[in-house]
Amino acid sequence: DAKPGQHVVVEGVVNGLRLRRPYTLSSPGDHRGRPRITVKREDRGAFSPWLFDGRRKDEPVRITRPRGGYVIDLSSRPVVCMVAGIGVTPAIPAVRTVIANERPLQLCVHYSGKARDQMAFIEELEAARNSRLEVVVRETALSGRIDAGEISEIARRVPDADWYLCGPEAYLDNDAKLARTVGVLDSRIHIEAFTSVGAPVSTAEER
Repeated sequence: DAKPGQHVVVEGVVNGLRLRRPYTLSSPGDHRGRPRITVKREDRGAFSPWLFDGRRKDEPVRITRPRGGYVIDLSSRPVVCMVAGIGVTPAIPAVRTVIANERPLQLCVHYSGKARDQMAFIEELEAARNSRLEVVVRETALSGRIDAGEISEIARRVPDADWYLCGPEAYLDNDAKLARTVGVLDSRIHIEAFTSVGAPVSTAEER
């Protein structure tokens, strides 16, 4: 079993080289032996094109146990997930875990992306909305980046929450600064940064 936000490292032999990449798990915590990952195909990448097109169906890969300290805690306080682009991946197991376990805590997912047709999981997230699960989609090509007013409104709707931020560095810098401005404590802000190819900054590998 895994905790929402954790990742596995996938290893395969590509053109004779053994390559390893971390991928956030997108399955719920209790995945019943069928862990799932979500991969963005990078045309110039070394690993993701092989997963999509180069790997034979019967060719094995090695997968680690779930790992990582970026964990979305669904056990007590309300949770706000501020995510952008492929940074949505940690929010997906949180949503799926809440739904699978019918947990009563409040969860808000605020998802920013350039345009809807480029945003993974958007239909699933919007279909999951209920009285305890709020999903806000922001198309930045139309509405621009989130501002202090919207951050303040989220903090008002979901008080005493832990905030989990995941996405590109500029997005994280902006949202963390705004969250602090409206009174969210540093101890309640949890950040995982992705590089331009979607890697956590702590690994410097393609996600």
